[in-house]
Amino acid sequence: MHMGANILVYGHKANTLHWVEKYLKEGADGIEIDVYQQGAHILVEHKRQDTKRRLLREKIGNLIAELHVRPALQLSHFLHKIPARVPLILDLKNPVSPLMLKEDVIKSNYSIGDVLITTRWHNLANSFRAEGFRVLLSIDHRPISLKMYKDVTDGLSLSIPYVDRELLVEARRLRLIIALWVVNEMRDICNIIEYAPDALIIITEYPRKIKGSIKACLTS
Repeated sequence: MHMGANILVYGHKANTLHWVEKYLKEGADGIEIDVYQQGAHILVEHKRQDTKRRLLREKIGNLIAELHVRPALQLSHFLHKIPARVPLILDLKNPVSPLMLKEDVIKSNYSIGDVLITTRWHNLANSFRAEGFRVLLSIDHRPISLKMYKDVTDGLSLSIPYVDRELLVEARRLRLIIALWVVNEMRDICNIIEYAPDALIIITEYPRKIKGSIKACLTS
């Protein structure tokens, strides 16, 4: 088993302070937050997607509850409310100004080094890297090879079904960061970390459970 991997566990869609607190209590190493730009502001996506199956009456209840959701917080205000300077992944939901995002991060007493950017807008990668951010390109398929990404990004953000042994081994060889989402089941863990790159982020809704699974795999 590859034991050198630096495996970090991040909480998925920590778009409200409730979820930030929950993930930190469960021992998450970092949190992922969805952000978007609206005019002159960078905002936190305030509706957290529910990934669980719900009965119709529960879905109706959730829709009613959304009518009372507070307006989206500006990113700088949101980060000021986080109790500790936790490592962040900021997942861009629309094209965001790199300079505006940098100003908000610095305004929040974060350093650029605490933040990873994930983006589906690959043309923005160079601009964010020029501002000092590390960038993970979001890929919605299984790449044939990772060589084309080596010099244009710091890593990739991939859904777990797109990942296999060959991809992880290649990522390790090319020194790319890999962020995998959403990993909620123990059965996925051992296969992932056996061939994990040296910088692996597992994004999950159950940090405590997944950290326990990682420990079990490493000691088995």
